[in-house]
Amino acid sequence: MITILGELGVACSFDAASGTLIVENSRGSLKGNYEFNVADCPNIVPTLAALGSFVNGVFRVVGASIARLHKSPRVDAMISELRKLGVDINPLFRNGLVDGFEVRGRDTYEGGQILSSWRDHRICMSLFVTSLRHRNPNIIDGHADVDCSFPGFFEQFAENGAEFEVLEHPEALLPEEYAGHAAHEANQSGS
Repeated sequence: MITILGELGVACSFDAASGTLIVENSRGSLKGNYEFNVADCPNIVPTLAALGSFVNGVFRVVGASIARLHKSPRVDAMISELRKLGVDINPLFRNGLVDGFEVRGRDTYEGGQILSSWRDHRICMSLFVTSLRHRNPNIIDGHADVDCSFPGFFEQFAENGAEFEVLEHPEALLPEEYAGHAAHEANQSGS
């Protein structure tokens, strides 16, 4: 991920004394045309979709077909949720399978949407980070799922000044399609 940020012109450095990663975008906005192959790192697909939504240009991710077998079909999930936010994102196909996506991003979005994490911790975290740059808050379900891979995720954002509220039952606010996402998870886990 740090290599990709570098290619986007974002400077990353690590302060060993404090154990802090410093990320600095001196250009202000992300611009250009990019393509990344994630065949060797499919877990970053949701993060790249979120990041790509803010790149002014064409941002393509390929080699992600394996991500359909993860906790959720991650490319499909991110395309579905980001489109709700007004992101111009489309699937890319290879051998009849969704293999990635192409995004034409912009600096910010209106927000104010109800989003589904598809019960996938990486989708939830990526939608959360994306929402930090929206003009209005979004509602995202699945915050409890995040602890499986990043306990303290939300606390770290709060410590760094992010403002958000954890709702007890956000799934009650989601449209009926949420039930389909839960069914997909049950099929993936074999239950």
